Amino acid sequence: MVAFATVYFSFSSTIASKVAVMNDLYIDPDYRRQGIAKTLILHCEQYGRSKGAARLQWVTAADNLPAQSLYLSMGAKQSSWEHYAL
Repeated sequence: MVAFATVYFSFSSTIASKVAVMNDLYIDPDYRRQGIAKTLILHCEQYGRSKGAARLQWVTAADNLPAQSLYLSMGAKQSSWEHYAL
């Protein structure tokens, strides 16, 4: 396996719309920095929109600076929300 992404759908009360949630995005370390992540993200966005989602959203670790750099270079907007789990 080289890479994978998973998407599921939810509803966002803040925008009153269906959203696509990219829950996983993984690229084998031997294949990183080849454009695969960007291709997968764009595919997930297109897939979400084809299913009626208003946007694609995801989270990443605060210290995952390489990923954050990619996301920002693609025009993704960083949220000001803090995420919690119990």
